[in-house]
Amino acid sequence: MNSVSKRSAIFTKLDHQDNLSEPGESSIGRELHKNQSRLGQHFYLFMLLLASGCRYHEVQTIQANQITSSGQVLVKGKKGSNDRFISCESVTDYLLKCKAEGLAPFRNCHINSSNRLLKQFGLITQKKGRVRLTVSGIFREAYAKSIREVSIDDSKVSEFLGHKSKSNSQYYGKG
Repeated sequence: MNSVSKRSAIFTKLDHQDNLSEPGESSIGRELHKNQSRLGQHFYLFMLLLASGCRYHEVQTIQANQITSSGQVLVKGKKGSNDRFISCESVTDYLLKCKAEGLAPFRNCHINSSNRLLKQFGLITQKKGRVRLTVSGIFREAYAKSIREVSIDDSKVSEFLGHKSKSNSQYYGKG
């Protein structure tokens, strides 16, 4: 079973438990959908981050040749992690359009503008009393929580977050 199938199986399990079944159904996802017209390309970037648990730079640097004909994306592993395929149904049409035009889908999205937008829409969250200012942290935390809700062990969380070691994943999704 490839990583996309495993992720789909997780969200199917979540659906049967009446929990988060699609990224758009989380509180962050609902806020993103509510502000989709104001977010522009950032909406698609944020939804893909929420659905995949990828690091910001892994998604922001996606090129048209990394997008498959079905709308999946080959994410090149950073920080020593493995390459993996990711997908998000609400982003597929946008990604396919970018592929057809030969454009990098998030070419105009920069980390500073992403942070400003998240602050503007109240999506910067607190954990253990400190404000989380990283774009990746917010979405990776939400993704890890959704995985942990179906009682998946740390090694699976580690695999889905793209960590080499499961000890790197112990922080995510527990707060």
